[in-house]
Amino acid sequence: MSKRLTILLSLCLATALGAATARAQVCCVKGNTNDLIEFDFNGDGSVDQVVYDFRVNGEDIQSFVTALLFPSFATEQALCASDMDSDDDIDDVDIVMFVDALLDPTGLICDYVNNCLGASPLVYQPPHSDEIATRIAYDNLSIDVAADPFGLGKTGFFVPNAIIDRISRDVADLTALSGDFDGDTIPDLTGQGPNQTLFAKNNLIVRINDPMAMNPDYECLNAFFGIDSSVNCTPPCTCNGCCLPDPMDPPPTCTSGCVRCIFGCNPETFKPGDLHLEVLYLPTEGFVNIPLISALYAGAVEDIAYAEPDFCIGGVNGERNIWKIQDAGGGFWSWTIEHGFQDCFDGCDCKIIYDGFTDEAGEQPVVFLPPLTTEALPGVCTFFATPTGACCVDYLGDGSFVECFDQSMDDCFSENAGAVTISYKGNNTTCDTPGICD
Repeated sequence: MSKRLTILLSLCLATALGAATARAQVCCVKGNTNDLIEFDFNGDGSVDQVVYDFRVNGEDIQSFVTALLFPSFATEQALCASDMDSDDDIDDVDIVMFVDALLDPTGLICDYVNNCLGASPLVYQPPHSDEIATRIAYDNLSIDVAADPFGLGKTGFFVPNAIIDRISRDVADLTALSGDFDGDTIPDLTGQGPNQTLFAKNNLIVRINDPMAMNPDYECLNAFFGIDSSVNCTPPCTCNGCCLPDPMDPPPTCTSGCVRCIFGCNPETFKPGDLHLEVLYLPTEGFVNIPLISALYAGAVEDIAYAEPDFCIGGVNGERNIWKIQDAGGGFWSWTIEHGFQDCFDGCDCKIIYDGFTDEAGEQPVVFLPPLTTEALPGVCTFFATPTGACCVDYLGDGSFVECFDQSMDDCFSENAGAVTISYKGNNTTCDTPGICD
């Protein structure tokens, strides 16, 4: 008995109990009844991450059966996806179409693009005037449902300007409250905005299952996002939208809606199963929700093996700054601001971490001081390089629990006498008495 017939008989047996009537429609990928995938990474039985999903596969069967038999327990999205023929009734016809979609999802992403996103090419937004706030906004985008602080969901390709305006204001407020532990009369977070985005702002990496075959979903998505897959990007892009280009020698950028093959590019030697990687460059110099676009491309499972953002590594000039936002509810945002430096290729060895809160009205910004300092190895970091009252205390003597304070030298030693080691003036000098650091 074929796989298709087995699934079909099982579902037809279930529907014998009675067909279900679909409720109010929402836009969906037909067959993608379970649009949220749960992950339990440590195997403890609890959900560690929930991500948006556009694929049609075996994980959608249970949700389809629920929509078929118990529509009152199904989500609106599941009812929409289960009504395969869009006739407001989930019945035997939908079962046959759902099984066909499971076995061959070709065209479903293209239907979603045309029916839900609009058949015309995406209209890209002009860049916001505040580059730093824009970087922070787009760095905080993710298909992780819990890491979607702006509530963009599955259709938000751009962060609204009103949110970027708030980020701009909050960054100014948090910077002003960040303290002056290096004693230069300037708040320590001044100039410490994100010097490198977490992923490229206008491109993504895809692996094509067979670049020599017809790939209708892939080309449909390319058409919507304004990419011509027949145009090779020239010259090759070196910055990829990640870094701050050197104003004296800016690297070439690709913003013309082109494709650059980076692996398995020779059609004469390519065989099915070989690795073929392409970078897709969107026709914009601005920022776009790359994690969401990557998830859409990954939904074209027959055409695309995987699609992901072009992640940025290494930092810029030995530093990497990350501003993370979490929605704390009630209009409040929780901020974690990480200033990293020294050997940042795979994560900086040295980090100064600030925590703060802001409210929607901008009336109650808070930064918790002093900041937390962390070291990859004890003694490798000089956290406050200028000798102006930075008291760093290593409580255990092994670098695992280090805190720094803005204190006078006398207070540094008298108030932290129980610590194993104390470093004053930010020079990593281990001191037993104040006199040694004079």
